[in-house]
Amino acid sequence: MRRPFWHAPAAIMLVVLGVTAVGTTVVGLLLGSAPQGSAGTSPASAASSPGGTVEGQASQADAGQPAAGDVAGAALPTDVERMPAAAMPVRRSGDQQRTLLLQVRDGAGPVTNAVLLATSDGRNDATALLMSPGLLVPTPDWLPLAQTASTGDTLLGRNAVSMLLGVRVDASLILDRLALAAIVDAVGGIPIEIDQSVSVTDDGGGTVSIPAGSRVIDGVTAADYAIVRAPGEDEADRMARFADVLGRTLRVLPADPEQMRQLVLSLGSLAKSTQTNEQLVQTLLDLQQDAALGDLAFVPLPTTGVRGDGLQQLDPVLGSHLVSSELPDAWLRPGESPSARVVLRSAGAAPGQVAAALAQLQASGLTVIDAGGASLPLPTTRVLVQDASPVAHAMGLDVAAALSLPVSAIRIDGGARPTPDVVVLLGRDAPTLAEPGASPL
Repeated sequence: MRRPFWHAPAAIMLVVLGVTAVGTTVVGLLLGSAPQGSAGTSPASAASSPGGTVEGQASQADAGQPAAGDVAGAALPTDVERMPAAAMPVRRSGDQQRTLLLQVRDGAGPVTNAVLLATSDGRNDATALLMSPGLLVPTPDWLPLAQTASTGDTLLGRNAVSMLLGVRVDASLILDRLALAAIVDAVGGIPIEIDQSVSVTDDGGGTVSIPAGSRVIDGVTAADYAIVRAPGEDEADRMARFADVLGRTLRVLPADPEQMRQLVLSLGSLAKSTQTNEQLVQTLLDLQQDAALGDLAFVPLPTTGVRGDGLQQLDPVLGSHLVSSELPDAWLRPGESPSARVVLRSAGAAPGQVAAALAQLQASGLTVIDAGGASLPLPTTRVLVQDASPVAHAMGLDVAAALSLPVSAIRIDGGARPTPDVVVLLGRDAPTLAEPGASPL
């Protein structure tokens, strides 16, 4: 027989639970904090879409995570107040990590600032990889990144960074100085704290002094502060200022699609993108959301100096680790790079032998990334491909042919990350590769 709803033991249990809940609420009020699950304080209650979570800035600060606009190794202002949890947007989930190469140039001149922006994807936070304008990138000839926006080819910088890092670069956006200024003015200026006064030279050749202190700066001042390098100043200082301005600007961009669309349209010819306006609007909306959530961290790309004139090259070890950790969903798969990408490592070969192999590969039209030495020397050279797919095998054949290697030198090894098309481990047999009588394919 069905028991009545108000069965005695059940009624007693409900009373006990009710008393416990009331007691928890009273204790929470006495301690000055609302209990978990109370209206207006729970992150879950602030989430307005299924599957979304609101991650407060305070929890990231407690965990030591960098906030938007922070640059690793650089002391940046922290005067921008964090958004209250209830006002924060809901973090996206399940999206693919998308990348945008943002380059800023001084008028029609060379690139002064570059950053590879990657949106969050539900598993990974957003990332901004800061790159020096002196960074050498393959085009396929090696050029400073500063020169990739002066040819009128908007794909040049995008493809070069993709080849260098081994990651998918979905789009590029080139902004003139006036475009950056217009964006800052469109959001009403940005609050900033300047530790030391900076004197910079504007487009007309005049000197502009930006005094230290806290203030809201307009677009022209923000552009001058972000992109102009003062005489004798270290490049890292300019990169830190640019990251500060960009991070603060992204946080206050309009979250409304129509307002963002109007902002993009207002830039006109001052902004050149490989995306359509609608695609660019969506990308900027995603980055604005990441920045507002505090998910966007600025990290300088590790480099080593080449010469005293400011040229730099990617640090093969630190750069690979950074890209692997920060852009795990943007790795290129075999065949996805703009052209065949070969990573060359010495595995017992002498520097002269590496240089000879490098020349042979480049003469065959291949883009080669010099990755330094391998951990163990090898008696024979190996050509590593990622899998047994026809695309990967065909690239392995091209590389082996360029080095006059037999087919047996090609091996499958899917452990190399970020994913290049082909890895060449140049062994001690390298001096015999180009000699007459070597076994061709």
